[in-house]
Amino acid sequence: MKELNILAIAPYKGLKDLILEVNKDLKKNIHVEIGDWYEGLDIAKALETKGYDMIISRGATVNLLREHCSIPVAEIKISGYDILRTLTLLNGFEGKIGVMSHLKVIQGADFIGKLLNMDLTFYDDAECEKCLEKAMEDGVQVIVGDVKSTQAARSFGLHGILITSGREAVIEAIQDAERLVYYTNKVKEKYAGLVSVLDQLEEGVIIVSPQEECQFINARACELLNVNKDQSVDTLFKASGLSMNLSDVMKREAVHSSERVQLSDKSLDIKGFPLYLDGRMTGAAAVLKWNPDQAGRNKIEEYRFVKKAKASAHFNQLVGKSQTMVRLIECAKRISKSELPIMIYGEPGTGKHVLAQSIHNEGDLKTKAFVTIDCHSHSPEILEKEMLGAGSEPGAFELANGGTLYMSNIGKLPLSLQSTLFHILTRHKVRRIDSSEEREIKVRVIAEHEEKLISLVSRGEFRSDLYRVINTFTLSLSPLRERIEDMPDLIRMFIASANVVTGKEIVGVQPEVMDILRSYDWPGNVYQLKNTIHKMCLLSDGPYIEKDEIEPVIKELADSTETRNPAVFSFFNKTLEEIESDIIYRILVEEEYNQSKAAKRLGINRTTLWRKLKMKNQKVLDYNQ
Repeated sequence: MKELNILAIAPYKGLKDLILEVNKDLKKNIHVEIGDWYEGLDIAKALETKGYDMIISRGATVNLLREHCSIPVAEIKISGYDILRTLTLLNGFEGKIGVMSHLKVIQGADFIGKLLNMDLTFYDDAECEKCLEKAMEDGVQVIVGDVKSTQAARSFGLHGILITSGREAVIEAIQDAERLVYYTNKVKEKYAGLVSVLDQLEEGVIIVSPQEECQFINARACELLNVNKDQSVDTLFKASGLSMNLSDVMKREAVHSSERVQLSDKSLDIKGFPLYLDGRMTGAAAVLKWNPDQAGRNKIEEYRFVKKAKASAHFNQLVGKSQTMVRLIECAKRISKSELPIMIYGEPGTGKHVLAQSIHNEGDLKTKAFVTIDCHSHSPEILEKEMLGAGSEPGAFELANGGTLYMSNIGKLPLSLQSTLFHILTRHKVRRIDSSEEREIKVRVIAEHEEKLISLVSRGEFRSDLYRVINTFTLSLSPLRERIEDMPDLIRMFIASANVVTGKEIVGVQPEVMDILRSYDWPGNVYQLKNTIHKMCLLSDGPYIEKDEIEPVIKELADSTETRNPAVFSFFNKTLEEIESDIIYRILVEEEYNQSKAAKRLGINRTTLWRKLKMKNQKVLDYNQ
């Protein structure tokens, strides 16, 4: 018996890696592609004729593959251990947890949830959107389920935690595939003679499913349609450009009278009729005959599909039980109803962009455009063109008209454009470059900057009139080091997302690892924590992240701490003035650029400190009026 060729369609990257890892021991002929749902179906259809005997996949993708592919499909089932591992990761999470998936998964999660003493709310994914709306009304923050339901949850502003598959489920699916191929081959042997007879007919024969997917095409039909039988049967059917009204045949369950259609240089007579098995309609068939004396035309209509990007983050996705985060979210929700400008302050990596998207999705503008422009990533000339537009191309303000314009690094906006921005925000009109026409615009601006704009105003780097307009509402995101109590929940979410990418089965971190994470100051904030957890998951074998497995990551954190905070000053080959500058700068950093506190520690008054800084051309990042 020849060795099987198995095609695996993994709905997420981590499953691909896991299948390949498992196959190192099994040594099967397995080719793995990543694709969920219709994307996975497209991949399978494209590879259908490449000699694969079997397809394995999981979740909703399995049903699509079984419905539309001619190759047998085995399912990577979600096991009780998979559910246990996922719920263990969330054990201790104080937010409300919802479970959404197939009935069998829900039943398994219900039992395991009771064992773990977790309060879970269950939703059936048959009506996914309605259930997610109900989940949001119920105050749910996290949805646990399969790929389809967790992706939908994220689009609703909820955290989606995927129940990832483990080694046991993958091995069982491969074994199921082998058994299924054995019995499928028995059926093929039984009908091989019938296929041979159909290939000898003078007429072309095409058989389609109730969904109008081509399931069989004989040699004569391939010849008449000028297609290659090495392709998949469905590809043959679609590549022909042939329009056969077999949907009417199945709808009316009646034979369709002969129809004449012109195809390239051939005129074909087509007759359709329904197919039945045990009294149940299983599809339809068409018989094609060549009529060399008839000409006609066949029109193919093309469609264009345009997707409009929108803000994806919602408040439910913001993780934070610390008082600072709770107050910030409450305030942000209130001001989201206003269309006045909002200014967001915070260090890099604190989540300013996510907060801006959440504000947009909470208010009345949520169905409108959300456009982002970085005020620091382009030259003044390019930035002006991006803001205002030129010729027939609209700029950021026109693209965001009626919605929200998110301006990143607004403190870096050149002074020449600050005047332009001030006039746009006060007059609500924009004029493209090299145009005399002014266009009315109505845009809510959400801007962000790391440094408080008032300090830039005091240094003459930001216009005071623009500051007064843009600083109507202000929100300040605290750095991660000031809300350490949020770290456990953040780590849970980052482990869950890392499991999807890496195929690991991590359920948490050991206490000594948590102590290390808590003690670090996280200059890159939440973004840096996410990357660090991802690295730890890559190095860990699980189920918990152990200290001895992640020594390289711990060393990397320690080295970066030493680089930012050297233990001693270097006085070698420096003048007294240079040494003084080093000391002043070090104290300013330690006091987070608060000049009053720095002056007190240095034993000088604030005016003297300011004079020294000005003389040394030091840039102060926070000037407290």
